[in-house]
Amino acid sequence: MTEATVASRSGAKAFTLLEVVLAIALVVLLMGVLMGFYMYAMNLRAEITGQADLYMQQRMIMDMMTRELRCANIHNHLQLGLEGSTSEVRFIRAVLPAREVWEDEGPRVAQCDLQLLAYRAIVDEETGEPRGLERSCQRVIITEQPDVESEELCSQWFVAFRYYNGDSWVEQWPDNEQASGQLLPNAVEIIMGLDACPEGMELDEYILRFNPARRIVHLPVASAASEGRE
Repeated sequence: MTEATVASRSGAKAFTLLEVVLAIALVVLLMGVLMGFYMYAMNLRAEITGQADLYMQQRMIMDMMTRELRCANIHNHLQLGLEGSTSEVRFIRAVLPAREVWEDEGPRVAQCDLQLLAYRAIVDEETGEPRGLERSCQRVIITEQPDVESEELCSQWFVAFRYYNGDSWVEQWPDNEQASGQLLPNAVEIIMGLDACPEGMELDEYILRFNPARRIVHLPVASAASEGRE
């Protein structure tokens, strides 16, 4: 075998500079595509997780409001049941005494079986954007110095309420058109959405446009009171 033949064979097996550059560029391109796909998947996962957390928070708040509204009662002495508008609702709730009353053998603190609860939509005064929902609880109703506990349940949620008077849904309770003196509506509708309601837009139009979460809560005491009047 001659030296020329050996040189030609060894040259045929080696990579040229252009092939090396193309191989490196291809590897870098593939790594970039994989990294882009990985970042997209991570961002999508974070977005889905955030949305799931928001909807879970929304459902927890709605479940709590549902439980408390179903316990709405009437204070006969004060002639107070439920008062509300589209942005706020106040009502008397019947509660059981705390477990400590039965477990503690020492002196017991007197507890009231009726509480005054309020839910109020928080709105930014400058921008008009929703800032969340505030819950307040007054544990003793008839007192000169009421002790009110308040907490902010969520942020950036649009919250609205409507009330069913037996014939139609109204945005104010007591309903001025309802002359029967009914202290509790038959049902309360809770509306919660991430989008702010544009100024001047009706709730029905907002529901059709933004498709917020909605829940209708039946008030058993209102139905019993209506049957008693009949």
